Amino acid sequence: MFTLIQLGAKTSALTALGYVFVTIIFGIAIIRYQGLALIFELQNARKNGKFLSRALGKDLWMVVSGLLFIIPGLVSDFFALIFLIVSLRPYTGDAQLDRKHNNNSRKDQDSGLVIDGSYTKVDETSHTDH
Repeated sequence: MFTLIQLGAKTSALTALGYVFVTIIFGIAIIRYQGLALIFELQNARKNGKFLSRALGKDLWMVVSGLLFIIPGLVSDFFALIFLIVSLRPYTGDAQLDRKHNNNSRKDQDSGLVIDGSYTKVDETSHTDH
């Protein structure tokens, strides 16, 4: 709360109130969107007989981020941004490249590629020119 009071003192009370309303709406939107995505993922998992523990962990970070945005204060919003960045990390370019590299290396290991060859031992002393 102290940070919001400081924000209002530096700018205006309407700016601080506007900031609070925007972050509350943003937090509700995150929770609502993530809730719908979670329901969709759980339905697909149930159809396929899979358990999505990693996806559920990502969803948990998003929900915590949304809740922190709803709580008024700049400190809680800072932590909400951190949690939001952590939950969105799998969708960044670096993570996509890492995932693609790991998949390619697994394909090479699992392909069972065998290179067959033969050799002939050559005696070097018999091939010397005098």
